[in-house]
Amino acid sequence: MENIYEEFIKKLKSITNKDKATVVYLQGDLGSGKTTFTKNLCKQLDLNIDITSPTFTILKSYEFPIENFKKLIHIDAYRLESYKDLQKIRIEEYLEDKENLIFIEWPIIIENDEIKPDIVIRFDYVEDVDMRSVKID
Repeated sequence: MENIYEEFIKKLKSITNKDKATVVYLQGDLGSGKTTFTKNLCKQLDLNIDITSPTFTILKSYEFPIENFKKLIHIDAYRLESYKDLQKIRIEEYLEDKENLIFIEWPIIIENDEIKPDIVIRFDYVEDVDMRSVKID
């Protein structure tokens, strides 16, 4: 069975002919592994990137020379109220650049017709077996 990172990369490669950024929703409760997934993905890809949570800064940008991408834009919408808050940080500019891979944590807060996910990853904590469950849609 493929590991979750191989499954994600395979799904990412299957997205072709995009004229805008590729958007990935990271859905899950606090502590379910959203930022950890992002960190470990970069490790799996042998990228020397120090991924840290964007909770307080809202957005972090990293060089991401993988496939057709140049930047990984990591957004944490937990402290936002709506899509309008993302407009204040010029989200449209990030969405227009097809060389951006955009990860959005807490996407339910900013859901809007302007942002449609290409991939959705769901993180759940399964208490009775004390582990995390990750599913890519």
